[in-house]
Amino acid sequence: MIQGVDIAAKTDPYTLPDQPSEPLREPTGEHEKWLIDYKGGRKSMHNKKFITAADNAIKRAELARPDEAAEWTKLDADTRKSKLNRFLATIIDKYGKQTDPERAKKAAAHNVSNRRGQRQYRIADEMQDEVARLLEKITFESEDKAKQFESGVVQLIQGEWAPEVASDEGEVELSMWNDRMSTYISASPVKSGWELRARIWQAPKMRKLYLALLKIIVQKRASANTNKVFPGFFANALSAAPSQAGEAGQLPWRECISTAWLQSQNVYQETDFPPAPPAVLDALNLELPDSLFTEADNEWLRECEELSTSGSGGNGERSHSQTPGGSGSSTGA
Repeated sequence: MIQGVDIAAKTDPYTLPDQPSEPLREPTGEHEKWLIDYKGGRKSMHNKKFITAADNAIKRAELARPDEAAEWTKLDADTRKSKLNRFLATIIDKYGKQTDPERAKKAAAHNVSNRRGQRQYRIADEMQDEVARLLEKITFESEDKAKQFESGVVQLIQGEWAPEVASDEGEVELSMWNDRMSTYISASPVKSGWELRARIWQAPKMRKLYLALLKIIVQKRASANTNKVFPGFFANALSAAPSQAGEAGQLPWRECISTAWLQSQNVYQETDFPPAPPAVLDALNLELPDSLFTEADNEWLRECEELSTSGSGGNGERSHSQTPGGSGSSTGA
């Protein structure tokens, strides 16, 4: 037990008790609890004694259970000390966020960003998994030609370029956001969903290809016991410049960039983006059947390109416009 918090049994979120005003002292009784010096950090002599006491306590606990593997005791002293110091740093950091509202706000925003990033990469993986299914809907001259297109489409799908996946209403009213979500999950046992937010730097051909794959994912998830995804609002479109992707840290190919967006900003020049290889060019020029898209889908694609002209996301009123597969659509997006 540390500061009255049972770390082994705790569930997050939990609240750490305040540090007492009187000087901290080393426990003398068997049932006394160690108090951490939040302000002293790792250099605090009190905390150094805590690290030693914690190490000894864990080793004693393992010796008391000879039938179980002594994983802690097997570690060398430096490794054990390093692990305990990381634990100590985590507790001190949590206390700092708990007592500093501004720090807590920044930490919360960072956590939201991390969650969205993880979902975004999962969506990109799903998109790659559905490339073959999308190409089945298209007639090719030969199987080799289909394989060639498949390679190019897969290269176009990068986690950094996939739509952002958000679980909040963003810039639209919560009631409107919930209504939109309900349209897509009404028949599902899972009553929660994620909004797919478009990136306005993307060229129309790239965005349309992504939308075709996302429509397949939405339909596939409709029967799965997992969080649903639904097309985003214009008000929540992402105005950020494109990110580097892959191990090489590559920017998107020039042909992936919206000309309207490129002309509306002053961060990048056209020459900053590398030319696309032949397979990627073929994928971008892929003739997608009109039957894959509803009237609402096409309206959404047009208005996303209008947003690219301004270089920023939409506004609250704009979000009342059509979204992919929305009102008047016969299929989900």
